[in-house]
Amino acid sequence: MASKDRVIATLRWLEDQGWHESAWCLEKESGISAFRGPEELMFLRELVMSGALRDAIEFIRPLNLPHAMAPLHRQAFLETVDGGLSSTEELVEGLELLEPLVSSGEYETLCHLLTLASITDHSAFVGWTVHKGRVNAFDTLTPILSEFAKNHKDYRSATEKNEVTPREIVVPAAPLPTPAPPSVVTTRAHEVATSFEALAPPMPPIPVQASEALDTQVLPSEALASKELVSAASPPVTLPPQEPCVANDVNTQAQESEQLPSRLPHFVPAATILNPGCPVRCASFRPDGRFVAVGTNDRALTICGLDFTDRDASPTPAVVPVLRLPGYHQGSVYSAEWSPDGTLLATAGNDKRVQVASFHFDDTDRTSLGVNAELVPCSTFDGHNGTVRDLAFLDASRLVSAGAGDCALRVWDIAEGRADQLVMLEGHSDAVWSVNCPRGSERALTAAADGCVKYWDLRDAPRPVITFVGPCAACCAAEWPGSSSNQHQVAASFGDGLVALFDSRRPNQILCELYCHQQEARSLEFCASSPLRPDLCVTAAFDGTAAVHALASDEDGVFFASSASVVHQSNRVVRARWHPHELAFLSCSDNGVALWVGE
Repeated sequence: MASKDRVIATLRWLEDQGWHESAWCLEKESGISAFRGPEELMFLRELVMSGALRDAIEFIRPLNLPHAMAPLHRQAFLETVDGGLSSTEELVEGLELLEPLVSSGEYETLCHLLTLASITDHSAFVGWTVHKGRVNAFDTLTPILSEFAKNHKDYRSATEKNEVTPREIVVPAAPLPTPAPPSVVTTRAHEVATSFEALAPPMPPIPVQASEALDTQVLPSEALASKELVSAASPPVTLPPQEPCVANDVNTQAQESEQLPSRLPHFVPAATILNPGCPVRCASFRPDGRFVAVGTNDRALTICGLDFTDRDASPTPAVVPVLRLPGYHQGSVYSAEWSPDGTLLATAGNDKRVQVASFHFDDTDRTSLGVNAELVPCSTFDGHNGTVRDLAFLDASRLVSAGAGDCALRVWDIAEGRADQLVMLEGHSDAVWSVNCPRGSERALTAAADGCVKYWDLRDAPRPVITFVGPCAACCAAEWPGSSSNQHQVAASFGDGLVALFDSRRPNQILCELYCHQQEARSLEFCASSPLRPDLCVTAAFDGTAAVHALASDEDGVFFASSASVVHQSNRVVRARWHPHELAFLSCSDNGVALWVGE
């Protein structure tokens, strides 16, 4: 008997004995699994068995199958109870999620568990273990998802074949629908959005709405399922003035500053860059501003071209389809970043991989916008043991990545197609959500679910040199680029919607607090192009909004001077990114990428 067959036989014997933890340990150590099934089920099984239940829940959420969500939410609640260290809020939240998914009798049983010393003291859970529960949860899911896949073959995309085609042209653009009135924003707690392939029905176009930018001084005291690309502009919709964001500043002297920025630009929806029919996880402008790379939950990477050259004839840029690469990753594409010179594109996702590819296009005719473009794979990095959440180029030959799993920051040597890990930096105790490397520096800035924002010195002795501690999970952080004399300031966004300013010289002190979002402020980015408005910052949140803030500075530091919400949608906005040369930004939501242009 071959060694692989012996391992499989051992795995099956361990499972028959009910020794699921031992079987899982053997499977991970040997790299051999006795389970056979479609790739998407294999990936989901790994999430469940490794305890990444939140990721597993979000992986299948777009299918809209409550009976499939129930076993995962149940197992997550049981593990929360079994841990014994969870807060009352976490337990209550778990029960609230389960109540509409299970019968009243089962709900009462789950509530009863809170009164017992151990889960196994209940007659319905005798012999229960964490790994046995995970096996039961996945076994319950398998027939549900298999039946759904069989009945919804029309919704499957080319990603099902797990083939990376060298080039696939996206369908021509279509007009952008007139923006709809704002919808009620859901307040239900939620995390990252990842999909179970592209099985879910196509989503509607992005309901966007323009907002009058408020010239308000805030007191600084405290694969494509729909396959739709849109290029035409939509008429702006003017709204009644909105309430300004509330700011709290520790530095009261800033109130007397006379260095306030000018009026906030008025942003209007210009185009829908991509409407893929599934949640969008990331988007990034090429440094020349002519291309946008978009990563989605159906494992696809799409590149679109933008043409701002004919601004006199039309303020709306033309959107041109360039490349669509289905199955580019084995899981959702969480991050896509261009190298400083735009020749390389790095991507990462929940398949735990980082991929670098070389981007080539015909530049002889600017009107073509890369119709003859191609993306050639260069190298793949497999050092992470959890979802890779974000990437940043340190320079043309070094790439920084971080995410879940061991929560470590990794620096890669990507020169000449190499795939060497230069260093691994540990310091965060929970998933790292964002990585930012200030231009021309040897520093990295990270924000993580442990509530910490860390500055890392990446020179000879890499280490975190400064740690800012926030009130809850830190989602994103960026260094203030306003002037060389003010690069001590760092802005960070948090899970409760807070946007805060820190000073690296006083890391334990928050200079200014801005409450502009009601849910996770997942994205934060400065408009770093000096000829435009380096004082502007854009944030995006799970409450369906994106906001633009103007910052000012005085002798004591940087503070928020004015702020206004710009984007209002019924679904969460996961990221907002500035155009590198135009006064414009894109917003990524659960169902598309929209471009907003300032006037």
